[in-house]
Amino acid sequence: MVSGRAYFPSPVVGSIQPFRVFADHALAASGGTFSKESFLSGPQLFIHTSRPNWGRAILAAEADDRRHYQFEDGRVRTIARDFYDLLQPVNPEEAVAKKAARRLLTLLKHSDFDEPTANTPSVSMTFGDQIALFKAALPEGFEAEAYKTAFRDASRRKRAHVDASIEASRENLAVEKLDALIEAEDWKGGWKVISDVLMGCDLLSSTERKAVRGIEDEESAQLLTLAVRDLLHGDDVFAERFKRFLEQVEETEMRGSWSLVTALPALHDPEVHVCIRATAFRDQAKILMPQLRMEMKPELPTYEVLQMMAVNARDQLIEAKVQPRDLFDVRNFMWLTLRKDADRKLRAL
Repeated sequence: MVSGRAYFPSPVVGSIQPFRVFADHALAASGGTFSKESFLSGPQLFIHTSRPNWGRAILAAEADDRRHYQFEDGRVRTIARDFYDLLQPVNPEEAVAKKAARRLLTLLKHSDFDEPTANTPSVSMTFGDQIALFKAALPEGFEAEAYKTAFRDASRRKRAHVDASIEASRENLAVEKLDALIEAEDWKGGWKVISDVLMGCDLLSSTERKAVRGIEDEESAQLLTLAVRDLLHGDDVFAERFKRFLEQVEETEMRGSWSLVTALPALHDPEVHVCIRATAFRDQAKILMPQLRMEMKPELPTYEVLQMMAVNARDQLIEAKVQPRDLFDVRNFMWLTLRKDADRKLRAL
C-alpha cells in the first residue's frame, strides 16, 4: 500500500505500478483483447447488491478504510469499509467476463479516483433532459410519422432510410452470397457488393465514402472481402472478429474511421451492434460516461464501452415509454437531441 492506493506488480517491467497503469498494460496486450496471461487470472468482477443497475465492477484502488470500484455505468465509486459486504463477487461465463473486463479496464484507465471531477467534462444537459426534449417535439416518439418518414421508411430508397439498408445488407451480404464470390475468387465483385451496401446508406461521411470508392486494386478487394465475411459470419466471438477486421482495414489504404468499421455490424444485427457517429457519441459520453475519452482511432475496448452506453440509453428510453426499434433509433436519438438548436430542428422534422 502506497499513498492510500492499491499497487500491483507491472506485468511489463516488473516494477511497482498503480492499478490504472496495470490496467493499461492488460488492455495493450494482444491489441486490446483481454487475456489471463496479461492480467494474472483476470480481475474479479463484483455487483453492488443494493445498486445492480450500476452494472458490474472491478476494484480500482484500496485505502485503509475505503475502496474505489470502477462500475460499468462509467462511474468510479468509493465504498466505505462498513459497506464492503454490499459488493458481492460474480463469475459469469468466460466470454462475458472477458468483455466486461475490457470495458471496465478501458473506463478505469481514463479515471482519476483521487480527483474524480478533475477530468470530467462540464455538461448542462442530463439524459432526462434529452428524453423530455424528444418527447416534447415528437409526442409519439419513434412512431411519429415525421420520424419514420425521415429515417425508417423501408419502401423508399433514400440513403437516410436505414430499414432499406438493413434489408440490403442482410440480402446481399448473406453468408451464401459472400461464400459464392469467395469460391469464385471474384474479389472485385465481392468488394462491389460490400461497397454498394455501404454507399447505399447515409452512415458514412463524404470523406469515408471517398475512401470506400478508392479501393480499386485486386489485393485490397480480396483482403476486405475476406475480412467482411469473417466479421459478419465468422465462428469466433465478435470481439476476436472485430479486432481482426480493424487490423485488416489498416492494411489497406482505406482509413478505418468509427462509422466505417461499425456500419456493417450494425446493419447486420442492429439490436446488438451500433454504428458509431463519432461526434454524437462523444457528446453523449460526456453525459452518460463522463470519464471516457473517446479516441479518434477505433479500437475494440472503446467500441464495447460505446456499445454498452447505447444499450443503457435504450433501456432508459424504454423505461421512459419511448420504445426504440433498435440501436439505430438510439443513435438517431443521440444526434437529434444533442446537435445545435436541437429543439427547433426536431420540431421541423
